[in-house]
Amino acid sequence: MTRNLMLLYWNMGKTQFRTAPDNTKVAFVFITIGALFITVLFSFAIGGMAVSLPLHFFEPIIPYVFSALLAFTILFGVPQVFKNLYGTNDLAFLFTLPIKTKSIYWVKFLQSFLGVPGILWVVSIVLIMVFGMASQASLIFYPVAIIVSLLIMLLGLSVAYLINLMLIQIIPVHRAKELMTAMSAIAGIIVYILFQLPNLLHQNNRDNQMVTELPQMPKWLPMEWGGRSLMEAHSGSSGFILPFILLLLFTGLLIFLSSLLVEKGFRTGWIKMNDGSRSKKKRKRKKVNVQLNHPIIAIGIKEWRAIQRDMREWVTFLPFLIFMIFPFITIFNNDGSKEFIFSNPAISWIVLQGIFLFMFTFMTSGFSSSAIAREAYSIHLLRIMPLTGWQIALGKFWINWLIPVVILSVLEVVGGLIFQWKLFDIFLGIIVVSIMSLGITGIGLWIGSIGAKYNPNNPQNRLETGVSFLLMILSFLYLFIAAFPSLLVLIPTDTLNLFQDGEKPIGIVGMLFTMLKWKAANMAILTVISGLITLLISVGVAIFTLYLTVIRINKGLTINFVTNKK
Repeated sequence: MTRNLMLLYWNMGKTQFRTAPDNTKVAFVFITIGALFITVLFSFAIGGMAVSLPLHFFEPIIPYVFSALLAFTILFGVPQVFKNLYGTNDLAFLFTLPIKTKSIYWVKFLQSFLGVPGILWVVSIVLIMVFGMASQASLIFYPVAIIVSLLIMLLGLSVAYLINLMLIQIIPVHRAKELMTAMSAIAGIIVYILFQLPNLLHQNNRDNQMVTELPQMPKWLPMEWGGRSLMEAHSGSSGFILPFILLLLFTGLLIFLSSLLVEKGFRTGWIKMNDGSRSKKKRKRKKVNVQLNHPIIAIGIKEWRAIQRDMREWVTFLPFLIFMIFPFITIFNNDGSKEFIFSNPAISWIVLQGIFLFMFTFMTSGFSSSAIAREAYSIHLLRIMPLTGWQIALGKFWINWLIPVVILSVLEVVGGLIFQWKLFDIFLGIIVVSIMSLGITGIGLWIGSIGAKYNPNNPQNRLETGVSFLLMILSFLYLFIAAFPSLLVLIPTDTLNLFQDGEKPIGIVGMLFTMLKWKAANMAILTVISGLITLLISVGVAIFTLYLTVIRINKGLTINFVTNKK
């Protein structure tokens, strides 16, 4: 029966793709091109490193690479698993058929794997193959690498399933719609622990380590088993067998544990999510003073009210704040790192600006892409209101840009007080990241107008799957293109002191080094030029994407409402 279900879903998938609208197919093409571009870019980088660097250099890095794969699988897998387990319309029909619940569960498990985990697995295979060929690995390395990367993906997916299946039993019925809030928080904490566990376990054993060295991954972690298997197989040694078997058994154990929760977590959880909402008490309406504002300001205020009263809107910031705040805990727990960071304000400033730039790019894009779907059932009001497309687009644009910038400003001030930055540096960081947020806010707003979706059981999922991947690819490309001139503005010329005793760097770092030397001699000119280029890119992208958004608004915005028939 499981095989027949898989065949059925395969045929349904092909039919859905053939009958999909043109914008979905175009989004799929862009996603494929973007994924190929990123894969080729990383392949060249990894191949060059594998040829020029000794093998022992990669030994401590590979477990961290597996940790990153595991983290991405958990973060992106949790909402995808939630959708497949509780948010699809086919379950109401499947549960009425004489099919075992576990058969449905395993098909859903495979369906979840073919999403983000499957894409990450294919990309990781390509990169591992490039590394193996460039470093002249043994033949046994290639099948071991394929299976180990698959086990890491399955491990992350099983964790995502366990989070869903366990929390659905804990959350009360009247709070079931807020399940994604709790799962997002827990997934973010688990991912943070994955990266910080080596630091926490080795914080008392770093007196002889340099600050820039990676701490050794504990040997009882599955990521270390995977890394050890690859390194042993690379040389053709049979020592890969033991860590390989340990990883296989541990992954199988987690998959088995998730399957034990099928009846209570899957079927009962689906019933809980679809048993209807409780009646709410009517509240007395209070008289409010209405003040008329300019349409652009009024649209922004309306957007702010919708964000302000929904706690789930603010929870979307939680994973980003976890990634930005928790590293401070690690720094303060280590005397060497603390002394280095506090004695070099320029280094702490540039490191945090890079973190802010990366985090706020993706936070702002995800936040602004929800602007259209946030209208939900009131989307028809935008069509009948006497407003132009530019007024609606600009009204949503300024508030979705301002909220992250306010959060950024608070973090910049806090960072400046802790690390004793100059007042000018604090303002410069706020200005540069705020300017770059203009372009990514426009990209998010435009993408939201293409593939808006509203699911009452999962209100945080406000983009179609294909379009959300397109947003991720465009965010990477925008950050890559717009960040380079910003680096010249953000990186202090004091950074040159790090290279004065060593050899001159080569490649992109060498080009950046040369430009920093020219910047030191022509500080004002290069700063102005770099700032103007960043401004032109950000404002140009913002205006262009706003223009595309206005075209979509004038044609008529549509939201795909996910209906759960009862």
